[in-house]
Amino acid sequence: MSTQLARLTEPIRRWTKWLQSCSPSLPTFLLIWTLVVAVGLMIYLISRGVANGWNHDFTLPTTGSNDVQPPETQVSRTPEQTPVAAPQSSPQDEAILKTRWIEFKARVVDISAQVGAASRDVEAWSALLKELPVNEAGRRIAGSDPHIAPFCALRDAARPAARNFERLRETLQVYLETPQKYLGEPDVLTAPNAALTGELERLQREAEKLAQDYRRDRQALETLLAETAGLPPADLTLEKAIEQRAKDVANAYLAQLTAARAAAEEEAQRTLREAEQAATLAKADADAERMRKEAEEHVKTQQQQAEMFKREEEARRLRALAEDPQIQRKFSAFLETGHMKFGSGGRTSIKLESPPQPASFGDLNCFGWLENVQKFALAMSRQPDRISMSSYNDRPTHPFPRTAAEWDELGRLFEQFKVLGPVWVEMGLLQP
Repeated sequence: MSTQLARLTEPIRRWTKWLQSCSPSLPTFLLIWTLVVAVGLMIYLISRGVANGWNHDFTLPTTGSNDVQPPETQVSRTPEQTPVAAPQSSPQDEAILKTRWIEFKARVVDISAQVGAASRDVEAWSALLKELPVNEAGRRIAGSDPHIAPFCALRDAARPAARNFERLRETLQVYLETPQKYLGEPDVLTAPNAALTGELERLQREAEKLAQDYRRDRQALETLLAETAGLPPADLTLEKAIEQRAKDVANAYLAQLTAARAAAEEEAQRTLREAEQAATLAKADADAERMRKEAEEHVKTQQQQAEMFKREEEARRLRALAEDPQIQRKFSAFLETGHMKFGSGGRTSIKLESPPQPASFGDLNCFGWLENVQKFALAMSRQPDRISMSSYNDRPTHPFPRTAAEWDELGRLFEQFKVLGPVWVEMGLLQP
């Protein structure tokens, strides 16, 4: 501070010394001296203001880098540079978060109980479908024609696969472990997010749909059993009765087809006779020839329509057989997904790097696996490749036949597979 005052008062001292050397008159000297005192007083006040910490609106001039700066010019720590302690959650916040996890866990437990109840419906349904084709209750249904069709409709109705229940149970177990993990921590800092709760709601809707489908079909089947409980049992089992009914439907269809073809031919003959009579009466050979051609074309169209109807009916029949789960299970060695591929020369290979998929109908056909029933038996077995024992069919397989009866049964399966294979390719159950 003394250094700054010395610099500020130095001009005043020089000016005063110069005035003294000039010897001015007394009034002039007093006037000048008054101005000097006023300027000195102003400098003194300014210096006191700097010493007492005035703001930056007024700064003193400096002549060197070694001067002491006022406190306002020193660098201070900004709020960003000051460490801030992490916010601590209050007991009330932790109680709310734990309550959210407890509610989430309760929802998972409720959905698991719902899946368990639905699984019991599946078990009851599966047991009925397994026992009715051969037991006494099934014979009572077989003895009543009005009840056979509803049973077939229930048996063949589309419903979700039963294995979805196992997948749901495993997923819900994972969802049950999540709240247990968070509730086991001393400090809970997060709640179930929207994605987690949304996925749980989706699982609940899926569980309700599965339970509804199987409970509805089980109750309908039990109602059918109650309606036929007082009826006498038939001589045939329900399985045989359904087979006989399918044969009767096929025979009725053939009869209708024969009648339709006969009617078409009769209509064509009548048209031809009318054309010939018209040609004779009109004595116009050219017109008669034209009419005969039209009649022949009409007959051809009728025959084509009858053939088309026959092909369409046959396609529907094959599609119904191909969609039958019992028939599909007989060919699980090809229809189920797996890694083994059928190659040429009776060789197979395992492609573990590829996703599992059904067998290729084209490979089976092109590489000779459908050449005869013996090669087909190898393709259906666990070890199709008799040379490389390390290659095996990782799909559910059919035991290799040993008796004549087993060979006869496999021969029927062989013929059926050749017919249904292209249909399964169209359905996506076999690779092309």
